[in-house]
Amino acid sequence: MNANSGSLSVFLIFLVLMITISNLLTLGKTELGVTEFFDYQQNSRILSLGLNNQIGFDEHIFNETGGHCTLLGADLNEQLQPTKDKYTKMNGQLFSGRIPDQLPISEMMKKSGKKSVELMKIDIEGGEFTGLEPFIKEYPVCQIFIEIHGTPAKHLQMIQTIAKYKFRIFNVDVNPLCPLCCEYSLINEKCMEQFGVTPLDIMIP
Repeated sequence: MNANSGSLSVFLIFLVLMITISNLLTLGKTELGVTEFFDYQQNSRILSLGLNNQIGFDEHIFNETGGHCTLLGADLNEQLQPTKDKYTKMNGQLFSGRIPDQLPISEMMKKSGKKSVELMKIDIEGGEFTGLEPFIKEYPVCQIFIEIHGTPAKHLQMIQTIAKYKFRIFNVDVNPLCPLCCEYSLINEKCMEQFGVTPLDIMIP
């Protein structure tokens, strides 16, 4: 598959999910921004999976919340020392191992003593297909930012799985560097009221 056909596949994913099978939302606020999110949640738990020594997202949230959050980060490989040092300064915890085979997501929660997650960012190169569902079945999660890898059928399969646990899509971004990747932002129904979110329809089968 060349880059053009791959990009077309992602575009078709976007159309199918957002028009014919996706959960549609209207936002009472202009966006579910980090600052707005943490106006409601103090000492929030952030789960950041697939760091690859890129922790700008984690640093941004830490700064926006004035440090009022708990960061749990993980990657397949042990992170470089500068990354470790930055995470230590943010009072974060780092884990390493392949999710879920070597490192079940629930294990991170148990070791940290946390019971729920306000924001979960996940980019683990296909590990989401087997690692995410057992976790959201066991632990309350408010928002998920996930990059899904694979064919349109794989994307649909993953979105359907997440939707079973009352999550709705509120944003989709194509990854220009990965023709068969797409980034989805979802919110749990239980968190909608605090953001002024109104669901327009429920259409994921």
